[in-house]
Amino acid sequence: MEHFFTYIKRFGNILPQDEAVVRRYAQFGNLSAGSFFLEPGQVCRKVGFITSGVFRVYVHNEEGDERTLGFPAEHKFIIDLESLQKQTATQECWEALTDVSFLYWERGDLQKMEQEICCWQAIVLPMMQHILISENQERVEMFNDDATVRYCKFLEQYPDLVVRTPLRHIASYLGIAPQSLSRIRQQMGKG
Repeated sequence: MEHFFTYIKRFGNILPQDEAVVRRYAQFGNLSAGSFFLEPGQVCRKVGFITSGVFRVYVHNEEGDERTLGFPAEHKFIIDLESLQKQTATQECWEALTDVSFLYWERGDLQKMEQEICCWQAIVLPMMQHILISENQERVEMFNDDATVRYCKFLEQYPDLVVRTPLRHIASYLGIAPQSLSRIRQQMGKG
């Protein structure tokens, strides 16, 4: 729980009595590797914060192929914001790549927290902006960079994920074939 408070305090001050409110509504969850937090057709009804483990977020394209969107791991959020806000079915799959432990808050409890914590929106809005800007910047770089640069940036940004994530999923995230990733790794001396 302390990692969660450390994370949100980057975006604003939260008083001890407000921390108590957050703790009161927090629940703890665990998923085994291969289990899903969210699947297409479901409505996102909770927000999670990963305490240990790695998820893979992916979607299926029109041909049914998987496209990996990211690998949220420790100290990242688990949420399909559009599905949560609009209460519509998600298109995303949130699969646990490893055993995962997380904190979570139900949608109704989040609304109660917003009412009970006067500064909640002043913290959540900048935090959401930061997350969305970071994700957008990553997408733009993925579009503009060649495959080798994308992989180098992946290694730099997520050094521990390479050993915890199957290479086929990393290749999907980078938008390349697994064989291309193998070739890049060999050229870099990591094959």
